Amino acid sequence: MHKMGRRKMQPGTCLLCGQDKLLNFEHVPPRSAFNKSTRYVSVPSDEYTKISNPIKNPPKGKILQGGTGYYAFCEDCNNFLGRNYVPSYNRWVNAGAVILGKFPPNINSVLFTATQVEPLSILKQVVSMLLALNDATYLKAYPELSSFVRDPNSRELPEKYQVYAYLNNEGQLRHKSHSLVSAPEFGMVNCTELAFPPFGYVLTMDHEGKLGKLTNITNFKMYYPSEKVDLPIGLLKLPTYIPLSPLDYRSKEQIEKAMNLSEEYRRKHNL
Repeated sequence: MHKMGRRKMQPGTCLLCGQDKLLNFEHVPPRSAFNKSTRYVSVPSDEYTKISNPIKNPPKGKILQGGTGYYAFCEDCNNFLGRNYVPSYNRWVNAGAVILGKFPPNINSVLFTATQVEPLSILKQVVSMLLALNDATYLKAYPELSSFVRDPNSRELPEKYQVYAYLNNEGQLRHKSHSLVSAPEFGMVNCTELAFPPFGYVLTMDHEGKLGKLTNITNFKMYYPSEKVDLPIGLLKLPTYIPLSPLDYRSKEQIEKAMNLSEEYRRKHNL
């Protein structure tokens, strides 16, 4: 992520069209989706490995503001997303923000209806944001993702790709590029994840199981282009306290308990 300011374009490979061009700074999520003046802490990943308990002693980093994002897309692709998908995505985000504002903190499962939204456009915007978290190697490895996004009329997203969503307004922002995660409840998962209130998203590749806590929204691809619907959907509200750990939705108390047990084990065995 980069600091907001008067940004110059940077040379690189556009993560949507794949061409080597000058790249615009792409807000992820879009500026109009509550990301215009976001204040956040940028911490190098290796700083987390130096701290045994990041909940009690969070690593220090640079405090930045002005919106999270990346030099990811060329000007043409940036404008393309703004015209075709961002307005639809904003309506979806606004619905999520309203729902989060209506329910008390102890309510973790929400069933609501997003009115007059365009599911296909929403899904394409989500996939574009997850592409922006990664690099040109990722684009080459999974070309079907950019093909799906670049054609507003395409409903072709191979079954190997599954997209999940959840509600999020607790913890830290999570912008995690391509990762391999292993856990007993879902096995090995090849994924990338974005958490920015009011939603979090996970994209998996070649994972045949389910991610129990998350709602699969891949079927948004079944809607027609520009089709507006009243969309009933159930989502869990999940915290993201460890920004570099995809699929980790433990509460602060659960994380502190695990950290304390780990510290106790190390002391007991002189590690």
